[in-house]
Amino acid sequence: MADVAVQYTLSTGGGTVNFNDGSADQFYITEIQGLGTPQIRTPIDNAPQAHGGLVHNFWKGPRHIIVEGIFLITSVPLGRVCQEIRNDMEEDLRAALDSIYQTDGTFTWTPVGHAQRSLSVRHDVPLECPHQDNYLLRAFTFGLVAADPDW
Repeated sequence: MADVAVQYTLSTGGGTVNFNDGSADQFYITEIQGLGTPQIRTPIDNAPQAHGGLVHNFWKGPRHIIVEGIFLITSVPLGRVCQEIRNDMEEDLRAALDSIYQTDGTFTWTPVGHAQRSLSVRHDVPLECPHQDNYLLRAFTFGLVAADPDW
């Protein structure tokens, strides 16, 4: 379940990044894909020398998560200082993601009305930070993968 209104935390050896934490300058998530259900591995073979097929046991695959958001700066007006804060936030996010290529980080959140959920994750889709709305905003997009799809 992807509840973008709650706080998410990515804890890594390269730092901890808090999303949607309500601070004046925050990593604000606008969309998350991949938290609904994991991929389903569906091995099916054609029946040899016959009509139909052989349906084998199905399994959950790794969970692929795509996180989209913006660097939401409200502590200062637009300008040089705002851009410096965005650059620092981008670098903090990059350092955290770079540290989980060969070792796991932890992605945690608590959906409204439910217990806390947690996944061990690695960084698998490159971080992109394009400008938006005529340079008024800078967005971020990155991907995580959880080998164990269950939280």
